Amino acid sequence: MMKSVQALQNRAISRTSSRTRSRAKPGGQAASTAAWLSLSALAALVVLPLLYIFNTSLKSNNTFLTAPFAPTLNPTLSQLRQAWHLAGMPGSLYNSLLTSIPAAVLLWIVCGMAAFGAVHVRFKGSNAMLILILTSILVPIQTVLFPLFVELRNMALLNTYQGLILCFVTFGIPLTTFQFAAYFRAIPTSLIEAAKIDGANTFQILWRIIVPMSKPVLAVTGIVNIVWTWNDLFLPYTVISSSTKMPMTAQLAILSNQQFADSVPLLAAAAVLGVAPILIIYLFAQRQIISGLAAGGVK
Repeated sequence: MMKSVQALQNRAISRTSSRTRSRAKPGGQAASTAAWLSLSALAALVVLPLLYIFNTSLKSNNTFLTAPFAPTLNPTLSQLRQAWHLAGMPGSLYNSLLTSIPAAVLLWIVCGMAAFGAVHVRFKGSNAMLILILTSILVPIQTVLFPLFVELRNMALLNTYQGLILCFVTFGIPLTTFQFAAYFRAIPTSLIEAAKIDGANTFQILWRIIVPMSKPVLAVTGIVNIVWTWNDLFLPYTVISSSTKMPMTAQLAILSNQQFADSVPLLAAAAVLGVAPILIIYLFAQRQIISGLAAGGVK
């Protein structure tokens, strides 16, 4: 008797689940189709301009004037070579690497320690300190431009790599600290307490426990800060006055108004040179970015 009842229950459950799947299937297909179309449209908005710029950089001036939107049938690297020469490569590329990478590393150190202290050390005023750091995101760079310029001049840091790196670190602290703090809050406090019981001090806890568990957020903050400092124009224009010390993106932007304005393929070649290094970094590190953002959002 019990077996027959269980058999009837199983049949009822299977019928209900099949009806549910049959009813949910059309709606699920519609939702997935809409999501696919939306993502395809967003991808087209990003990819098509990049393809157009790359295609234009491989054309000569005459070819571009006759067929500006047609695919390149006879590609040439002359525009890329000329843009490379006019932009002072590889000197300007070296300037970008010399400022972006140290700024990202310093932001790791400063913001990681600040976020760890505010989240897990819990000293008096730690929450107020974290709120104060986060509210500084609301301060526009333009409002502190004049005092920034005066301070750099007084410290003899104008037209130096150190001055530009200091500015990058200063304005990158709020967002990077927020990202570290959001990730550190997801780390169980039981791990910190267990390490304290075993006799580990604060620095050992940070270096041996927190840092190995923070690879996703390190990847995210590192890449975000490198992309920002690489593409930034405002601070290099403010701090650097010598063309030999100007980062690559700023140097290309200056030349676009001077020597590249008469040739669209040459301007496209300069854009390709500016975006190519950071695009390559992003393509190789996109998994780390996605995993870091997902890990930071899980509580």
